Amino acid sequence: MKYKVATISSSSLNALIGPSRNIKRIYENGHLFEECDIKLLGPFCPVLESANTNSGGISIKSALKRTIKSVLKTTTKGSWLLYKITYVRHAQNAVSKFINDTDGDVDLVVFRDVDSAYEYLQEKSRKPYIFVLHSDGTNDMFFSGSAFPKLRKAKYQSIINSKFEVVCNNASGLFFLSPRAISNFQRRYPKINTIFGYYHQGLNKPKVTKRLPKSDLLTFVCVGTICERKNQRSLIEAFAKAKTDKARLVLVGDGEDSTYCQKKAVDLGINERIEFLGSQENVGNILAVSDVFIMASYDEGVPNAAVEAMAFGLPLVLTDVGACGDLIDGNGYLIKPRVDEIANAIDAIVSKYSTDKLERFHERSQEIYFEYYTEEIMCKEHIKMYKKVLLETSSQ
Repeated sequence: MKYKVATISSSSLNALIGPSRNIKRIYENGHLFEECDIKLLGPFCPVLESANTNSGGISIKSALKRTIKSVLKTTTKGSWLLYKITYVRHAQNAVSKFINDTDGDVDLVVFRDVDSAYEYLQEKSRKPYIFVLHSDGTNDMFFSGSAFPKLRKAKYQSIINSKFEVVCNNASGLFFLSPRAISNFQRRYPKINTIFGYYHQGLNKPKVTKRLPKSDLLTFVCVGTICERKNQRSLIEAFAKAKTDKARLVLVGDGEDSTYCQKKAVDLGINERIEFLGSQENVGNILAVSDVFIMASYDEGVPNAAVEAMAFGLPLVLTDVGACGDLIDGNGYLIKPRVDEIANAIDAIVSKYSTDKLERFHERSQEIYFEYYTEEIMCKEHIKMYKKVLLETSSQ
């Protein structure tokens, strides 16, 4: 018997976020599921208008939309309206597309965001579903992020957290990024009883398409949206505070904190050792000539960029949040998102640069990657979870 499994998501597959990237990787490896009698349907995502004109620039319409969104975010009511016409409306569109295309003829549905799952629960005829949590096992990341800072007020937290609990309560299975995330969830929601599982967020090693020059300084690289949650501000301050002057920081990504961080580097007198590269299509080119991967985030699930860095054998310096601790095992340092701890880690890494200890960090990162974090391993873990839920629900 071949099972039909569909994924519904409120995010575009082109979105540069963990859930969307995971969906793409799973469907690109659909043959692994077929071999195990699972047929993947979809994914069912909202069809979003392209932001680019034919000449490669930003269309006037898209630019206007961005301006309106920025204005709405400045007020609480505006932020709530924006949340409803983006997240909620996109979820409704994705669920409608699923219903229209399949008529509900599936055995299992998979969700990776609260809003899509919640909208699906409004349908009269529903199939069992798995909810995948790309977080530390809670819904806190929605509020610690910078997408809707005005919604951090108790009233809106209560509404969105209620949706989260409804989705989890009705799920036939909950799928997490790590055992630590499961423990966090069960401490906060001890009454929710369902099938629990976890997987390793795997990906293939990014390709190197261009050989870039390597710096004489030890290169620390950070990849991610430059924003409050990712805390690049503290990274820059830590490089100013560190005792060494034999290290440089490369920041890959754009975001609302970019201008502030660039000014901060100038004000601290270290702008010559801080390089801002903006968004890059192929981070493999940069990781290939970097020495250490570093992040100072206040919140994470499992950062894709850190896993990509491990594929290149880079030692890691990560903050002890989310499931980051699962990536560190003799290949770097786990720290608090504080300037002094980050600075100490930078100095510690530099002191090992001339010894075989840093080389051992390199080797260990690659060992962990090939043991747990390839795409094939991730897909096989999904297959195991899907079949576990399918067997359990079919026997009820």
